[in-house]
Amino acid sequence: MAFNKFQLQPIFAEHDSPIELWDLDFGFPPINKKYIVLNPYVPRYVHIDLAQTHDRAGFSIAYSPHDMPTKSYEHSYDAELKPKIIYEACIAFIPPEEGKINFEMIRKLIYYLTEKINIPIEYISFDTYQSADMMQILEANDYTVNSISVSGKNSLLAYESLRTAFGEETIWIPHSANMLKEFRQLVSDGRIVDHPVVDEEGEAGHNDIVDGVCGVHKNIMKHYEEGTLYDFFNYEVLSLYND
Repeated sequence: MAFNKFQLQPIFAEHDSPIELWDLDFGFPPINKKYIVLNPYVPRYVHIDLAQTHDRAGFSIAYSPHDMPTKSYEHSYDAELKPKIIYEACIAFIPPEEGKINFEMIRKLIYYLTEKINIPIEYISFDTYQSADMMQILEANDYTVNSISVSGKNSLLAYESLRTAFGEETIWIPHSANMLKEFRQLVSDGRIVDHPVVDEEGEAGHNDIVDGVCGVHKNIMKHYEEGTLYDFFNYEVLSLYND
């Protein structure tokens, strides 16, 4: 089975093109005019890879409507259920030419998406970098917040799990040239996964978007393994698959 991609649209887009990089000094990124909140009862997961200067802050939103067998099977005992994961945003916030990324604007964007666009954001995870204050503030505003690391010693297993999900075709994700570039440039020494200091074009390497993608996946899989991923009130989810 494959995702019906005609039903799925990224949250952020301008002139029918997904927004991949954005400077929050210009306000919130525009909402895609074609975006519809599908499965509005299914909670959304957000992962934020914080940064301030000289680096980008990754920001991803995804959810899992239900799990499905990964491959066709003849007998029921041959089926292996895996969560299908739909990414609605994969973006990186870039620092202004002078100054730092405004963390308050990231929080306000979350409130805006929840209250005005009616996206049911419930779970928000952060990498450990300078996240304590952000976590406390968002938790005080009724979001479920936790720390999820996909860097350093935690990176190899996290990225191997994400690679498996891509291979099993259990993920739908908006096209992003910057994200693909980051994925292709990831390097590993067998212990950690990271970006190169300098990429092939002689520019600074990045992995902010892919860390956001990987962080959401890790948090969703954590809930799946704990048996809590589908603990929401309305189980009537919209089918997003082609036969």
